[in-house]
Amino acid sequence: MSEETIENLEDLIKLHVGSNKKILGSATSLLTAPGDNYGGILLKVDITLENEENDTQEEINAVAKLIPGSEFMQQVLNTQVTCKKEIAFYEEIVPMLQEFQKEQGVDEIIDTFPKFYGARINLNGSDTVDRNAVLMLENLVPSEKILPYLVDQFPHGGETPRLIQLLILEFLEDCEECQTLMPTLRQIIERPRHEKPEERKEPFLTIAHGDMWVNNIMVKFEKGEPVGSKFVDFQNIAFRSPAVDLFLFLWSSVQISVLEENLDDLIKFYHENLIENLSQLKCDCEPFSLESLLEELNISAKYGIPHALFMITFVVFGKKGGFSIDQTSSKMPDFGTKEDITSEAKEKVLFMLTQCNERGWLY
Repeated sequence: MSEETIENLEDLIKLHVGSNKKILGSATSLLTAPGDNYGGILLKVDITLENEENDTQEEINAVAKLIPGSEFMQQVLNTQVTCKKEIAFYEEIVPMLQEFQKEQGVDEIIDTFPKFYGARINLNGSDTVDRNAVLMLENLVPSEKILPYLVDQFPHGGETPRLIQLLILEFLEDCEECQTLMPTLRQIIERPRHEKPEERKEPFLTIAHGDMWVNNIMVKFEKGEPVGSKFVDFQNIAFRSPAVDLFLFLWSSVQISVLEENLDDLIKFYHENLIENLSQLKCDCEPFSLESLLEELNISAKYGIPHALFMITFVVFGKKGGFSIDQTSSKMPDFGTKEDITSEAKEKVLFMLTQCNERGWLY
């Protein structure tokens, strides 16, 4: 399959648009520039359907997410696993969540995911993810040329490349304020992924997103006011504490000025909304105290710090132009040097580590 075509498109979407509809025409084009799409190749797909029962027509604006062209990124992102996980999320988990809400009598059923139009891992019926793998979703911003919200920019599906670890450690070692923390930080950053100290325990276990930062949240505005939101990029979902997502979002996506004044209030706001939603689902809320959530953040911090460090230094405040991925290469991309880490990134990292240390979240 070439980068701008999707084979057997009608078979791919038929189950989700209706078997009585056929494709009259479609237009497919690259949605992001080469090098922008680190976690996959994104296509803009506009489809004209005809209802064979009443001869009416409709337009579908979709985004097709393909696996990375780079063998290096396929390995780092663990594509053979993460691609299947994301497809399973839309095919199985979303309908299950919505059905559970209906059973519990919830009036406003969850609507925070883009519409799902179909997916596959190949065309040969095997269990191997190949170049014909595709995930078709609603295009939430059909007028835009580039949709960053489906671009996964952190190689956390597998082990963090050693080069990234070394760059972060070199940067921290040059930070005078971090010197007393370095033995602990080195242990946290260098610990193999399978030995991460995150504890998975009830009652907080749930389906966590795994990459919850601002680019994976689409907010709809009307007359300057937010009226809705959608979450995207579920290839790293896992059965774990929601505090993992809360930790990453706070440090990757909230401005320092807001955190300085409102960090505790933001955590309390999250907790209040958690209790409100659990109450609607008729759950026993007693085990989910604010103190329990803070302990979950304490545990999750030791897992989330390496992820947050990467996001802050290389993505959110990364060097101008970012780093580029050659989709035809099996080589590691150039992430730059410690000198490329911006002053804004250094300020945010120092604030995060200081706060985590003061709250006892490093030990």
